[in-house]
Amino acid sequence: MPSISRAQNEPTTPQKPNLILILCDDLGYGDLACYGNTKIKTPNIDRLATEGVRFTDFYAAGAQCTPSRAGMLTGRYPIRFGLTFSLMTSAGAGIPDSEILLPQLLRKQGYATMLAGKWHLGDQPRFHPLKHGFDHFVGLLRGHDTDPRELWHDNQILEKVAPLDTLTTRYTAAATDFIAAQARKKQPFFLMLAHTYPHTPLTGTYAQAVEEIDASLARIRAALKQAAIDDNTVIFFSSDNGPSVDKGEQGGSTGPLRAGKFSTYEGGARVPAIAWRPARFKPRTESHPAILLDVFPTFLKLAGAPLPNTKPIDGKDLTPLLTGAGQRDGDDFYFYLQDQLQAHRSGDWKLKLPDKPADPPELFNLPQDPGESTNLANDHPDIVQRLQQNMRAFKNSLN
Repeated sequence: MPSISRAQNEPTTPQKPNLILILCDDLGYGDLACYGNTKIKTPNIDRLATEGVRFTDFYAAGAQCTPSRAGMLTGRYPIRFGLTFSLMTSAGAGIPDSEILLPQLLRKQGYATMLAGKWHLGDQPRFHPLKHGFDHFVGLLRGHDTDPRELWHDNQILEKVAPLDTLTTRYTAAATDFIAAQARKKQPFFLMLAHTYPHTPLTGTYAQAVEEIDASLARIRAALKQAAIDDNTVIFFSSDNGPSVDKGEQGGSTGPLRAGKFSTYEGGARVPAIAWRPARFKPRTESHPAILLDVFPTFLKLAGAPLPNTKPIDGKDLTPLLTGAGQRDGDDFYFYLQDQLQAHRSGDWKLKLPDKPADPPELFNLPQDPGESTNLANDHPDIVQRLQQNMRAFKNSLN
């Protein structure tokens, strides 16, 4: 009778999935073909949407760059820790040391971590990505619309002024090199690819910037396939906020939605989002609302990591929804512009507070009116009152 080795007889531990988060900068809800755009060609993103879960009601974590990124990497509304505005050059502010970031927790689970692209959570040494959970960093500490536009490699400045037309290509090259290196090591990884486009300034047309991001995704998927790890990799694709509609042809489209960046109307808050994992995530179009805060608990769940229990976590685990086994836990969302709570969605209803205190609030039924064109506040005073109570309770919980 042949002997059975101990290694053969032992149960194998499932390999942790690789986690890739692709975040665009100012990409609008209406900028992709799979979201209705007829002028910009995005075949690779469209394919990801066909093979994965395409969200129709997905929200950024803030109406501008810094708060949204801070919320995404902590799973917490940025009002909780005061990072409510976009940081400019040498602002002296940044992500607090007291906040626990996603890469820090994933690293404890044996993940290698890398940020390729834009950080924008502080440009001083104490805020550097390598001090907040990333093993490697190739990109910009702040926006590419501020000077100097320094390109970093880990703790070193590669170029004092990086050419704009090379950024997407260089981020992608760094990302694919990281994928190949981790595949050789057989170590799971978390890659955050944070594009600076299609945020202005651009070196070509807006469509060209978006199409370059689409080509970047093709290179990422090719690298995964070449390394034979595509079947054990999660890709989550989204945007940090809505587009700069005031930029004209250099800005993006919100499709049917109202307003854009720096607004808590849907055009500033609702963004494209696609989640992909072969044979694990059920391909479909998903209308259940979700938010960028959810990436934090979702990626931790996929990595087998517990949620931190020292601070309130606002994001919800999306794995039941993504696999088709259930829904997101809850459908209440709060929308801030800087430190002002301006809007709240609960189920189908959204309450938008006026810019001037003397003006009446606006109430919208979003499934029926995604463009927020018809104010139903006078028809449903009970719903207005309920949503106002929710907003007061949330603000009180911050104390």
